[in-house]
Amino acid sequence: MNQEIVRTWDIIGGTFLGTSRLSPYDPQNDQSRIVIDNIARLGLEVLIVIGGEGSLAIASRLSDAGVNIIGIPKIIDKDLTKTDYTLGFDTTINIITQEVDRLRTTAGSHKRIFVVETMGRTAGWLALEGGEACGAFIILIPEYPFSIDKLNELFLEGEKA
Repeated sequence: MNQEIVRTWDIIGGTFLGTSRLSPYDPQNDQSRIVIDNIARLGLEVLIVIGGEGSLAIASRLSDAGVNIIGIPKIIDKDLTKTDYTLGFDTTINIITQEVDRLRTTAGSHKRIFVVETMGRTAGWLALEGGEACGAFIILIPEYPFSIDKLNELFLEGEKA
């Protein structure tokens, strides 16, 4: 890669690189020694790791092995402990808000209920903050179980109102 190739990548959302999610510490195929040796062979003074839970866990283990690490949390889920801000979360909330604002016009004119699902795996921060920003009638998050019957009841109450 060079500067010309990556010149506009900062405006592209999502996991654009398509890098593998394989850990050099895989117990079935541990490649960590090779990674550490390559870092030393290349004369890298520090490894800047930009990523989420998996990437930063690997970075922590590399740090324990003596590699100098700078860790930058970049995960839209906002589910990294001891981290108040992650790159990608704020951008994603803004995109959710923009898209739902567009949907609300159609939903309102046709008197329809729209269900919007966000990403976030097992963390409901995107759904919660995105729903709050959009004025959602109901927000479901994975941290709290819900009943389909209760959900239907709430929808019927909303329809009557």
